[in-house]
Amino acid sequence: MKCTNHPERGAAGICQYSGKPFCEEELVEIEGKMYGKEYVSKVFEETKSTSSNQQKEDISDFDRLQKERQARIDKKQNEGGQAYADYMKSAKSKWVALFLCIFFGYVGLHRFYVGKIGTGVIYAFTIGLGGFGILFDLITILAGGFKDGLERPLT
Repeated sequence: MKCTNHPERGAAGICQYSGKPFCEEELVEIEGKMYGKEYVSKVFEETKSTSSNQQKEDISDFDRLQKERQARIDKKQNEGGQAYADYMKSAKSKWVALFLCIFFGYVGLHRFYVGKIGTGVIYAFTIGLGGFGILFDLITILAGGFKDGLERPLT
């Protein structure tokens, strides 16, 4: 078999792109495959456009999946209505938290009650942050801004 570009030379391999035989001088190895020099740029262009198209498909698939996920969430919220609204409320009572804050705030019992264990421990060791933490929590509970450990408003 003779080289396509140099008929006086024997072929050293076949181009994976064109299927034509080429001599050693005309062949280029890319990722274990042999290509004719004249076809290397075409191979790179096709590879580049294929990967670019794949990226675009991946991004559009991601966007589509995100939209579908949000639609399912919205549907569940609309179907659930009251159940979802109830889920978003804490099971902890604002009045119990207020009582615990007034009488046992210096040891952080109101914070343990609502699930804020870390700050409850801090209150216990600092005597309610020197009383200022207790005062702040009293005002927050009365104003309705105090939340449980999952950041849900108290009922």
